Parts: sequence; structure tokens; C-alpha cells
Amino acid sequence: MFVAAHERYVAGKPGGRRASLRFIDFSGVDLSGRNLSDADRSASIFDGAKLVGTKLARANLFGCDLRKADLRRADLSRADLRGACLRGANLTFADLTQADFREGQVAVPPPSKGLASVTHETRFGAVDHAIFEGATLDGSEMSGVSAFSADFTDCSLK
Repeated sequence: MFVAAHERYVAGKPGGRRASLRFIDFSGVDLSGRNLSDADRSASIFDGAKLVGTKLARANLFGCDLRKADLRRADLSRADLRGACLRGANLTFADLTQADFREGQVAVPPPSKGLASVTHETRFGAVDHAIFEGATLDGSEMSGVSAFSADFTDCSLK
């Protein structure tokens, strides 16, 4: 399984391999408590995924769909979340220190034509209705991000 190989990679153990799974649908998957630091999951879908306590430090989540994802107590420090959608995500007590939420452009290959006909799609960071209660957002870049009805109760925004 890719998660076990990636965890060996992060730990510096033999047989480890950096997980690079882009444009994959992980909707509803449970990866709670796993170590996915430095993984590349760009433009993947995590709609409703359970990622409680998951380590995603420095992970590439560029353009990801994390709507309604459960990221309570997750470590997303220095994660690349440019153009990511976190509408309705639960980030209670998550560590988002120096995370980057700005807009980004994703190259989207059509399923039938592959890379021969790539289109570029601008995606703006969106955290509408997200719960950041008690989260740490110190040094995070959130310029241009939509945060309508987001809950920043007791959140650190230094």
C-alpha cells in the first residue's frame, strides 16, 4: 500500500518511497493518524475524507478538493494548499503554521485526450463554512481566500 511505503520514506527506512498520487479521488477514505508529510496529492479529491491527526506537514495539496474533510488535530504546517477548497472542513486544533492558501492554477488533462489537450483552471482558496476552532494559522498566507461563515474561534493568527 502506498501509505506504508510513504511512511517508511518519511522515517528513512528501507523500502520507502515518496507518495506522489495526483488527480486521485480519495473521497470518504480514512487516513487518520497516518504520516503523509511531504506527500504529493495535488489536484486530488478528499471530499468527506477522514484525516484526524494525520501528518501532512509540507504536503503538496495544491488544488485539492477537501470539502467536508475531517482534519481535526491534523498537522498541515507549511502545506501547499494553493487553490484548495476546504468548504465545510473541520480543522479544529489543526496546525496550519505557514500554510499557503492563495489562489493557484491547475493544469487539467481531459480524460479522453490525456496531456495532449491540457486546460488551465484558476482555483481560488476557499474555506467557507470551515471550522478552525483552536487551530494555529501563524504565518499562513491567506490573501484572496474566501472565508464566508468560517469559524476562527480561539484560533491563533499571528
